[in-house]
Amino acid sequence: MPLIGNLIHDVGFSLNGFQRLQIAAWTVKVSMVLDFVGKSTRELFFDQIEREQLRVAFELPGRTTVWLARYRFPGHIGVWGTNSWALDKSVHALTTTILVGHLAVQIVTLQCTEQWDGIDVTVETSPAPGQRPWQEMLTEIWPTTVSTQWPPKFSFMDTGEFSKLVRRYSYGENLLK
Repeated sequence: MPLIGNLIHDVGFSLNGFQRLQIAAWTVKVSMVLDFVGKSTRELFFDQIEREQLRVAFELPGRTTVWLARYRFPGHIGVWGTNSWALDKSVHALTTTILVGHLAVQIVTLQCTEQWDGIDVTVETSPAPGQRPWQEMLTEIWPTTVSTQWPPKFSFMDTGEFSKLVRRYSYGENLLK
């Protein structure tokens, strides 16, 4: 909790590899809990093996990407989830976005059909038209081996800008690169 608390309260520091894994695992856990809460209305995204691997071995599902962002104005809290598919239905993505205080964290986990076996599939980070590049506002923390500085240089400044982040994969557009 001290690690997440520092992010929420905008305390500046450098995130090492284990801290990035801790944040990514916490984010995956929140995503899995939200997935489970919605099981009465749809099929679960994460399977039992993925849940057990996180719980027992601290292992994140494959094809998972996690980004950190800074929200300029504290005092907000929210969690959003989106299921999306590539147009040919060969890739299913679950996106979870969490906002607490200054901390915004987004996770995308991909499930791919057999046609993608052995092929490196990553998530496209193109911004909405007219928006600052996501690369200036988001810091990828998983998977990565690069040390990360908090807070990032640029912040999400308003709810309209932040809502574009939440909805960026709502229709499966620009999901893959």
